[in-house]
Amino acid sequence: MSSLARTNEREFEKKYQAFLDRFYRARGFAPERIGGAANRKGDVNLRKNGKSYLVEEKGLRKHEALAFEIIQDARLLARAEAHDGDTVVPANCLGNQFTTAAPAQMWYCEQNEVPCAVYQVITEALRQFYFGRFRDFKAVPVVRGYGLTYCVFIPWGQLLAGNIAKRIWTSEEKLA
Repeated sequence: MSSLARTNEREFEKKYQAFLDRFYRARGFAPERIGGAANRKGDVNLRKNGKSYLVEEKGLRKHEALAFEIIQDARLLARAEAHDGDTVVPANCLGNQFTTAAPAQMWYCEQNEVPCAVYQVITEALRQFYFGRFRDFKAVPVVRGYGLTYCVFIPWGQLLAGNIAKRIWTSEEKLA
């Protein structure tokens, strides 16, 4: 991936993080960003009334479907090992939907570079949905800031209908 593409990914991530921070504060939460290796477990701790909530965040430049990451960096698959008929894949090549410890995910969506929706997704319900229907979706290679990523695109309508996702903000609502 070119350095320009990585820069664009980082700029997009900063953009949606700033938006989500305003979104959280408008709802009375104090966001605390998580850096370094701990970030694989979740992106932000939301604090409110003495409680802390670990959240994974994702951003989409298009609004049609959730991008479920199966493999985050295909290069790392070269480190897979076979043992007694089982294959052990390095955890750092798995997509965040498999590795996050966050019980909830916030998905920022935009259309034509304008924020249009925020969805809250229940991590374990999303995993179970994918495992139960993985044959229904085609894995698609996507080049991102973390190398060659493989995703399946799950339409929001299916996730909303299954109570896996909830749309918690749309562009018709004012963001304080």
